[in-house]
Order: sequence, then C-alpha cells, then structure tokens
Amino acid sequence: MIIFSKSVKLSSVPFVYTEECMEKKIISQNPGRIVYASSKETECFHYFTDIISCPISGKEMELPGKGVINHRVSGFFFSKLQQLNIPTHFIRMLNMRQSLMHSTLPLDFYVRVICMPSSILAKEFDVAPDHVFSRPIIEYVHINSGRLLNETHLMAFSILEMQDLDELHNIILRIVDSIKGICIGMRFQLMELKLQLGCGFNYSSDTPFLLCGDFSPESFSVLDLDSSMILGGENITNAVYPPNLHYRSIAARLGIGLEGPSRSQVLPFQIKESAHECL
Repeated sequence: MIIFSKSVKLSSVPFVYTEECMEKKIISQNPGRIVYASSKETECFHYFTDIISCPISGKEMELPGKGVINHRVSGFFFSKLQQLNIPTHFIRMLNMRQSLMHSTLPLDFYVRVICMPSSILAKEFDVAPDHVFSRPIIEYVHINSGRLLNETHLMAFSILEMQDLDELHNIILRIVDSIKGICIGMRFQLMELKLQLGCGFNYSSDTPFLLCGDFSPESFSVLDLDSSMILGGENITNAVYPPNLHYRSIAARLGIGLEGPSRSQVLPFQIKESAHECL
C-alpha cells in the first residue's frame, strides 16, 4: 500500500475541515491552477487561471482565456483515460474553468519519451535531439522544491513502500502508452509529459494510485506531425512561436471550439509589465 508521509511536504497536507473550508479555502495554487476545498474532505475544486509562468525567469504573464482552454483540454484527456479504465481524480467539469476532483496527496513525475532539443539530456548527456528512448525515462519530483527524487528517496522518506514500485512503474507506463495512442490519433507525437500520481482518500479502486494534476498544454510537449512544430511545455515561452499559437493549435486538433464569449478564447494576450523578459 502506498504511504505518502505528511512529514515530507510533497503537497499541501490535508487539513482539518472547519466552517471556513465551506467558503472555498485555498488548499494549494500555482500560476495556472488553484485548488479549493469543498464541503467534503474527499473532494476538492480545481480552478484554471489565465496566468502562465516562464520556467526560466519565473516571470508571469496573462493569456486571456488560457484557463478555459486548459480546463477543456484537461477534461478531454481525463475522460479518455477513464474510458480506458485508468483511475484518475477527475469527477466532472462544473463550468468553463472549474472541475470537481477527488482529493489526493500527489507525487510529481516527468516522463521523457523523445529527447527534446532543449532538454537537459541533450545538453549534458549528449543525447541526440529527437532520439526516441527505448523505454520512457521516469523522473520523480519533489513538489515544493522541484528537486529530482530517485527510488531510494521515495522509500527512505516513506513516500513509497518497496512493493509499490513495480505497480507504480506499470501504471505510469500504461498511462504513457494510453496518452501516446490518444496523441497519435490527433496527429501528435508525445515527447514529454508532467503529471502526478496520488493516493486518494476513501477512493474505491483496484489500485491505491490515482492519476491527478492536469493535462494542460503547459504540462506536455508534443510534435505536430503535420507542421513539425513542437507545441506545449516550456516551448510556450521560448519565443519561437507566439504563446497563444500553442493553445490554439492543440485546442483545434482536439476539436475544442474557440468561438463564444471573449474570455473563452485564447486572444492576443496581455503581458504583465514584468514579463517582457520571458518572451
């Protein structure tokens, strides 16, 4: 059975539910997503914002409507994976920006399927760009610090037990294979992916693991097989293509319409004054 130690702050530790929690107390947040408490300890709300942070400079900018697109893209992938019997924390979409989720205590992980030209593997390990790894590289990440964790860390800090490692790897590989198949069906080739696995509270499943996090364009990189453009991930802020092009291209390929109220579209974005160095 998976054990996520509360002494190791992999995420916001579940808190005691009080009257204040009923007023949408913030559990955790990052530039693109805010997690709020719900009236049930086992559930929470995820709200998608229009803010994006440059991974290099840390500067933030606003892309009006980005949160709506991310919400739709994330719901699309979670729904597809649930149809393939992969347990996730996704329950349902509530409105244009908010979903109801199972509460989890998550562990971040990166999966590298193809070596990105800008990847640390290409720069420091002399791996050729676009090299397809014979087996996806899985990297565990400490949520608060961003430091990489190996399997020894996971066991030493009581994050995982030894018998869970094989199951964890098998689930991750199954998730990656499923996402690769979904992407190929849309003429995308998956290159890198950032997601979370967590332990659900009182969640009924054959596995203790729940796939969580989000499937926004910031959390994955794909190669467009039609245009040869690399979309998503840190490429959004690398100035090769306008940031809004990434969201528009991915949304269009998924069949997500961009018509409607202005805040539901990825329009020419407004950059905060402090964010110019990011582009």
